[in-house]
Amino acid sequence: MKRIALVGNGDFIPCQVQLQTYDVVIALDGGFNHCKVLAIKPDYVLGDGDSITNPPDDFIHDQSQTITDLQKGLNFVQKTFGHEVKIDLFCVTSGERLDHTLNAIYLLTQYKQIQSLFSVNEQIWFVDKSLIIKSPNKTRLSILPYGKNEVDVRISGCKWSGDFHLKSDQSGLSNKTNDENISIIIKSGCVLVSLETIWTKP
Repeated sequence: MKRIALVGNGDFIPCQVQLQTYDVVIALDGGFNHCKVLAIKPDYVLGDGDSITNPPDDFIHDQSQTITDLQKGLNFVQKTFGHEVKIDLFCVTSGERLDHTLNAIYLLTQYKQIQSLFSVNEQIWFVDKSLIIKSPNKTRLSILPYGKNEVDVRISGCKWSGDFHLKSDQSGLSNKTNDENISIIIKSGCVLVSLETIWTKP
């Protein structure tokens, strides 16, 4: 199963080391500029062309303004590689464009192929069954109920571990890891999980 990274034009992340581990890297419009800074040559570059500088000759131009470049990238992945892929999103959130950030989080909840979303400060997952992750000790981890349903979740490897019942009108559970291996099991409902990510310069 191919692992695919989509790199957007949001806030820059020094993710050079991470991007080198993927089978396919796709730059979304101005995400090509980020890739150049990171010395990463993307396999594909696509978008509407409004934020890219000096696009490559094989730039895939899609001028539609009714969907975001991220949505175009996801459509391209499905058309080119099918549904049996694992996708991570990089640089798709922005402190200046809340609409793009909200759209990226929404798409994370809608596409089962998307594994996680990397922002400037966090890695975010949508979880409706279970999630096993590794993390340094004393790292901030938050669990937010998603949707209208109440959530029953079992957490291990954190300061507050055990079974928790979260209501949709609550702000969620703010936690810290105290073990390298973290387990989150959803008994009912679904959640967004965010884990603090401390980036280092390449």
